[in-house]
Amino acid sequence: MWERYCRAVSAIVYVPFMFDLMHLQ
Repeated sequence: MWERYCRAVSAIVYVPFMFDLMHLQ
């Protein structure tokens, strides 16, 4: 259960973060 929760949180944080990096470059 915790593993699935951590994956969901990491995905929510990781995707916008990568999106911002792509826009900065």
